[in-house]
Amino acid sequence: EQSGADCADPGIPAGGSRVGNMFGVDDTVQYTCSGNLFLVGSKERVCQENGQWTGTEPLCYYKHTYDTPQEVSIAFGSAIRESLTTLESTDDTQEGRKIRLTKNGTLNIYIAVDISESIDEESFNLARGAITKLIKKIASFSVTPNYEIVFFSSDVYEVVN
Repeated sequence: EQSGADCADPGIPAGGSRVGNMFGVDDTVQYTCSGNLFLVGSKERVCQENGQWTGTEPLCYYKHTYDTPQEVSIAFGSAIRESLTTLESTDDTQEGRKIRLTKNGTLNIYIAVDISESIDEESFNLARGAITKLIKKIASFSVTPNYEIVFFSSDVYEVVN
C-alpha cells in the first residue's frame, strides 16, 4: 500500500494486468486478462471516500472454467450463500426443493444468467426456455412473486426487476 493512499491496493488477478497505481479517492484502476482468459468482475474500479473500491474484485478465467455453488454464493451475497450451501444435495439424486410461504408472504426470485463467451447460443436458449417455463409454472400458483433477472459476463445487466 502506498503512503497516503485512501484505499488498499486492489491487487491484480492471476492471468491479468492492471492499469493504475494510485489509490487515492476518485483514482481508478482498470483490468484486462491475458491471452484466451475472460474477465469476470469489474473492468474498472474507483477508490471511494470510505476506503472501499467500487465494483467487484476481477478474476481471469479460461473459457471452460466452472464455478462451484460456494463460489457463486460468495459472489451473490450471504442470503444466497446460506440457501445454496444449506440446500445443496448431499447425494446425486435430483429431487425438488419445497418452498413454503406464509399467507400473504413475499417470494423474491433471483435469476442470474451467464452470457459470457464460454456459453454457446444453444445453451443460452435452453436456459432461457427453462426460465420461461419456471416463471409460467410459478404464475399458475396463487402467489405474486418479485423477480430480478440479471445477465452477467464481465459486466452485469439487469433485465427484469
